[in-house]
Amino acid sequence: MSYLKYLVTEATEATEARVRLDFWLIYARTLEKYVTEFAEPQANFEALCREAKSLPDSSNEANTRFKILDRLLYDCLAWSKEEAEREKSQGQEYTDYELQSPPIAILEAKKVGLTFSIPVSKRPSLYRPVKDIAAASVECEKAINQA
Repeated sequence: MSYLKYLVTEATEATEARVRLDFWLIYARTLEKYVTEFAEPQANFEALCREAKSLPDSSNEANTRFKILDRLLYDCLAWSKEEAEREKSQGQEYTDYELQSPPIAILEAKKVGLTFSIPVSKRPSLYRPVKDIAAASVECEKAINQA
């Protein structure tokens, strides 16, 4: 092997090794950042779950928003308050939360203890007409009408 070819081979192998090393360093920094960034929201979520269990069923919708939903959105899911519209007018009705503009999600708060299950659809979809959900059960209809 010529000396020149030897140097090129050594340089190529060294470059490839350096690229691999750089990749793993970047990967390690990314993992560290990921773990660091999500440690606090995860801890906030775990605390919220513990505290939510102790809320009395008599807590009204305003308490649900203040003690659960605001903390869930802002402290656990990292939505900024600028990304969420609250009490936005829709004609003579109001939505409790609209996330982003145009909205990608609309949240309706309920008092603690008011639960219902959304029925399984025959055709899976991210969108379900509210009237279809209300027609599925008495509990769904009550929850939607309470909005």
